[in-house]
Amino acid sequence: MLLTDTRPPATAATVVEQLERLARNVPFGSAYRSAEDGTSLTYRQLHEQASAVAGGLSALVGRGDRVAVALPTSPAGTAVLFGVWMRAATAVVLPVPTGAGASAWNDTALRVVLDSGARVVVVPDGHAVAELTAFLAAGGAEVDVVCTDLLAGAPVAVELPDPEDLAVLQYTSGSTSAPRGVMISHRNIRANVDSIATEMRHRAGPGSGPSALVGWLPLSHDMGLVGVVSCLWSQSPGILMNPSTFVMNPLRWLRAISEHRATGTAAPNFAYQLCVDRARRQSIDDLDLSSLTFAVTGAEMPRRSTIDEFCATFGPRGFDRRAFVPSYGLAEATLLVSGRHGDDGAAVRVFARDSLVVGHRAREARPGENGVEVVSSGAPVSGVTVTIRDDRGASGADGVVGEIVVSGPGVSRGYWGAADPAADGFSESGGLHSFVTSDYGTVIGGEVYVLGRRDDVIVLDGRNLFPEDVERVVAAPIPGVRMARVAALPDPGGAGVVIVAECVRDAQARPSTEVGRDEVVAVVRNRVSGEFGVRTTAVALVRLGQLPLTRSGKVRRKECARLWAHDELKGWA
Repeated sequence: MLLTDTRPPATAATVVEQLERLARNVPFGSAYRSAEDGTSLTYRQLHEQASAVAGGLSALVGRGDRVAVALPTSPAGTAVLFGVWMRAATAVVLPVPTGAGASAWNDTALRVVLDSGARVVVVPDGHAVAELTAFLAAGGAEVDVVCTDLLAGAPVAVELPDPEDLAVLQYTSGSTSAPRGVMISHRNIRANVDSIATEMRHRAGPGSGPSALVGWLPLSHDMGLVGVVSCLWSQSPGILMNPSTFVMNPLRWLRAISEHRATGTAAPNFAYQLCVDRARRQSIDDLDLSSLTFAVTGAEMPRRSTIDEFCATFGPRGFDRRAFVPSYGLAEATLLVSGRHGDDGAAVRVFARDSLVVGHRAREARPGENGVEVVSSGAPVSGVTVTIRDDRGASGADGVVGEIVVSGPGVSRGYWGAADPAADGFSESGGLHSFVTSDYGTVIGGEVYVLGRRDDVIVLDGRNLFPEDVERVVAAPIPGVRMARVAALPDPGGAGVVIVAECVRDAQARPSTEVGRDEVVAVVRNRVSGEFGVRTTAVALVRLGQLPLTRSGKVRRKECARLWAHDELKGWA
């Protein structure tokens, strides 16, 4: 099945050129504002600060060199990012160090610095540069570590990058393998943010002007990085929130939307669920979400239960269900692949479970038949083509289950340092790049339905079980207990499945409704056997925060399986 949509491109060749134009033509327009303290940058101020950063970097890096950026989602962090690009260097965006000393980073950050060959690491003011430098050097990374307050130099003339120059090495989340650096060019970014801007204009309606977008995702997350750049491309003021602010109280995200009358935002499914959970014990009477025209949910599979609960909770506060935009994207395509929905919002289909076999046609479940509920990820966005490849490598017809292949101007040329891009699923034809995603899915009625990761599929007695499907069934509420996150894993002996679940007590539950560990285990076993007809060989109930996650909040199932096998997960009391 082939889907495509092509629209005319914008005029600026790169986002750096876009900033140049905005600083010249609308110098006092609002570029970014902090949701916490209100500090802001106009386009002219952003250009000046970025130019000063480029000046500070001029003695340290040259064109094409890699600069690791480990800064919070803030106007100042964004200025550093654009400063790297004004130096025609490549940004390698890392998580912000969690402390001031050598323990602030983990081995993953070290591996990224080593793999990328970064020559400079930029960290927030106040961090112990000497200790971080020693930590990196001990791991074999000889780099200059500088704080933002020491970075600014004399402003320099902008060195416009070529559209084919690398803008970012976006390291993958590592949900199924070690993180790898996706090579994202300036042309890739421009294509993807232009697609996003086109969709924003469509949702806002004719005659609407620029409006605020609110984001809290870290810059090291592809949705966070591209979201920040999209604000500039679409000339929409970006209201930026530090991820730690969201973690402390998810409702501050919604309050920022309400306060700034924002029309758009984006986050993974778990973020919307956290808002629902927090609203159960905190007043939301002050919220007005009626300005939102699109609330993108991506980075993990959207759940209908979360959408329903969010709409039930925040509908009285003005949220329109049609604003929800379940989407599909990945770093190898810069970010967004699909997310265009009709006026009635995202469709939900219930497929017959036994029809979800690669090479077979997915069909909707009949009444009473065992089914799988899947939320549509929408139609491909501007310029993107989606092909479903069956088990023989051929393009599947409408409704056939297979591997999702993405083509378009936003698709990367490959992974950094890889000798053979084709071995990793990348290809090029006529100047257009394609990527075999390792995600299973189908296309019906022009919309993409994602079913799960190929590498995570559990095979039992010749049947394929998608762990996301099992996890969705297990995670349904139990009186007095909430399953925060669930991982479905293959039993090492091949006899069934292993369930690892984070459990928390429902603070609002009545004592009479509380259940114990044995009762929860029994419920889990019954759900798995009843829905899938397979045996649950082990159920591990663990404390909140025990499951290993990627930066986007997805469970790292292979690492979870290792921790479970070595009895390294702390049990739930």
